[in-house]
Amino acid sequence: MNLRAVLLLIVLTLTSCETNSHNPTSANRDLATADTLQVANSRYSPAFDASQAAYDSNAAGDSQVTEQLATYIEQARSSEAAGELARSLGHWERVRNIVDRSFGEQSWQATNAQVAIDNVEWRMSLDEQQQALLQRLQQIEAAAHEAASTNVSVNLWRQARVLAEQLWGNDHLATATYLDREAAVHQLAGDPSAAIELYRAALRIRKETVGRTHPDYASTLGALADIHFTAGDHELARQYLAEATQVSQAIWGHNHQRYALHLNRLGVLHHRLGDHEQAEVALRNAFQILQQQADYAQSPLADTAYNLGALYFAQNDMPRAIEYYEIALESYEEGFGRDDDQALRVIDSLAAAYMSQENYSIAEALLNEAFLARNRIQGEQHPDTVRTLFRWALALGSQGNYNDAEPLLRQVLQLQQADPATEPAQLRNTALAYATLLEQTGRTDDAEALMAWAESMRTEN
Repeated sequence: MNLRAVLLLIVLTLTSCETNSHNPTSANRDLATADTLQVANSRYSPAFDASQAAYDSNAAGDSQVTEQLATYIEQARSSEAAGELARSLGHWERVRNIVDRSFGEQSWQATNAQVAIDNVEWRMSLDEQQQALLQRLQQIEAAAHEAASTNVSVNLWRQARVLAEQLWGNDHLATATYLDREAAVHQLAGDPSAAIELYRAALRIRKETVGRTHPDYASTLGALADIHFTAGDHELARQYLAEATQVSQAIWGHNHQRYALHLNRLGVLHHRLGDHEQAEVALRNAFQILQQQADYAQSPLADTAYNLGALYFAQNDMPRAIEYYEIALESYEEGFGRDDDQALRVIDSLAAAYMSQENYSIAEALLNEAFLARNRIQGEQHPDTVRTLFRWALALGSQGNYNDAEPLLRQVLQLQQADPATEPAQLRNTALAYATLLEQTGRTDDAEALMAWAESMRTEN
């Protein structure tokens, strides 16, 4: 048995070619985290968000508009929080006038400003019973945000959505917001059917109230794409995400970062479905757009570069995989440091690409670095640390450093056996690599025993 051939086969089946598209749990880094960052969800109804208005004003080169909007929006919110609704209404009307002049009366920005005006007018008209319902809704929503248990959170958001329907009706934009939130916690709780039903109800409301060319509509399309893909309905996921990308282009234009973020997600989906040609088109377009953006687009650019590297890795185009992995690593390192989790993942993938080229010395140095960082930050039992240790051992063994590789592979096998979450395929890979190395060192009996054990796991599964 040829050691390098076996180890190379294992390298090529590792998860080094996974793609990255920031999910909501990693949302604090960049604008890739949500399609509706331009809409601030107040406790009553979606309201106009100063930060996005300022962003788009800057894009138009009008800093005075940016400052005026930010000032009036802050004053409107402060007045509303203090119960000075008439004053708040006046500020929102100033916002609407600026938006109409700057973005147009039919723009989604104008729609959001009008929603904020309608929200204040609605609050001014509440009777005593509605006031009590609104107060109760606010209390439940606050509790839902603080809930540590997903099951508790699901129940609270359900209560909030029912109260929203009583306050605004079943077809109101505010109700769609609560449908979305309830759907999201069902999704986290592992109940995709309930989440899909709620997301679709929110999508219908948003289509009817704000139209197809609105960021909220695109956001719900994206959520439906994610959940359908996870549920295994890949074609429907592709349709939802393709429409979300088209909506994003219609809203922001073909050179806008938010359109690039949708392209990145679409490219990831095409890659996962095995459509490499369309994946490359989407990811390269996203990369080119993000290259033109300001510094705050650094993390999305790194994500897209990583995804391109993963795509070329899957196509066995290692020179280009290495090229884009290195771009991603440089960007992650500049923004977050070389010990950052994203940077370490790129180092792992970059090492796998070098190993596939049989450039084991570079791979060994990278994996040694990644292992030491992961061991220090995450601990030796963390699955990422174990995976990096495994690859490091493979790099050593591939260079004939059997004495150094053997204890590392033994340690990997012990750690994986102690972890109930370890997949049988992972154990088989480790056993195969370890048996191959033992055979090279003349320990044929031990090697045969490991081979038999690995084969028994294959038979059982």
